[in-house]
Amino acid sequence: MPSLVGSEMCIRDRGEVLEQAVVRYVDAFHGGRADDAYAFLSARCREELPFAEFRRMTSQATELDGDDPLRDVDVTADGARGTVSYELDVESLSERDQPWVREDGGWRNDDC
Repeated sequence: MPSLVGSEMCIRDRGEVLEQAVVRYVDAFHGGRADDAYAFLSARCREELPFAEFRRMTSQATELDGDDPLRDVDVTADGARGTVSYELDVESLSERDQPWVREDGGWRNDDC
């Protein structure tokens, strides 16, 4: 099996770090931890979406979905941008090509 070197390794690592951020975000969002989930939003989304509205959204998601685990997570990371797709039991809560951006050294959900 060939080993990954240089930029190939960085691309794979970025994808893994993005996937870890998505898992933590979804866990917080669907677990009713609005404060934790809100911290994963991009600056642009935090400006557009008041925390009170976001907290209402997390409460609704928790009621609908609870702690349903992510399935079929697919991430694409290229530089400071990425997209994520994943499935949950409640189809309307699943995501396709959800945009994420790198800000302040971490991945942030930019879907607002």
